[in-house]
Amino acid sequence: MNIVVDLDGTVYRGDEAIPGAVAGLKLLAENGHQCVFVTNNSLSPGAYYMAKLQRLGVTLEAHQMLTASEAIATRLLELYGAGAAVFVVGAPALRAEISGVGLRVVDDHTQAEVVALGWDREFTYAKLDAICAAVWNGVPVLATNPDPTCPLVDGQVPDCGALIAAVETATGRPIDEVVGKPSARMVKLALARYGGTPEECWVVGDRLETDVKMAADCGVSSALVLSGATSAQAARVAALKPTMVCADLNAFATMIVEGAEEASYSGG
Repeated sequence: MNIVVDLDGTVYRGDEAIPGAVAGLKLLAENGHQCVFVTNNSLSPGAYYMAKLQRLGVTLEAHQMLTASEAIATRLLELYGAGAAVFVVGAPALRAEISGVGLRVVDDHTQAEVVALGWDREFTYAKLDAICAAVWNGVPVLATNPDPTCPLVDGQVPDCGALIAAVETATGRPIDEVVGKPSARMVKLALARYGGTPEECWVVGDRLETDVKMAADCGVSSALVLSGATSAQAARVAALKPTMVCADLNAFATMIVEGAEEASYSGG
């Protein structure tokens, strides 16, 4: 089985592993299930998240890590080709990912063929002005992820979705594409790592609007874990239903290994 695993709220919270998560991942690996870890966070490169997982006790290889930065970089390359000029608003890691696939990062929006927007903790009015000017000149905008906020140990902070909202409000039009979760692109890229099929895939995460929606849009099974952003009550009343609801990643792993077929709403 190929398993697409969310990170924040599923494997860890802040710098600490969620209880049972590492044991659950080990159980899956020992029983032949292949995991790809995905994150919408574009602040850091994939190597950072890989090292973080390893510090927490998770065993993985580089091909098992997939970020929204990688997804947008490869998407831009597909659409515009090597050497295309990209105006990037986001973290240095996003700029590096985009330039690393052969695209040309430009600092002048008037020279850009496309705008790439990611989570930017140094977002300014000047950056918003530049993106809007590009849009009004007919330049398309692609973004890493739609999350309005990112959870932290002590609260939350605005994420890329908040920046998307600012651009769309000012320009009066939607941006052209979001490539991170819940985009089906993330599942397709993850499955390509092992040559898997949707029928042999699960998506595991803590958010209905990204993880579960992505699975539903791709026609794959989904498991909502209650260790992060979604409560058991919210899961019960939501219109969007996952295949399975579990207390945490360890409970999911146990159900998969033991062959559980019915959704369980225990754990909260």
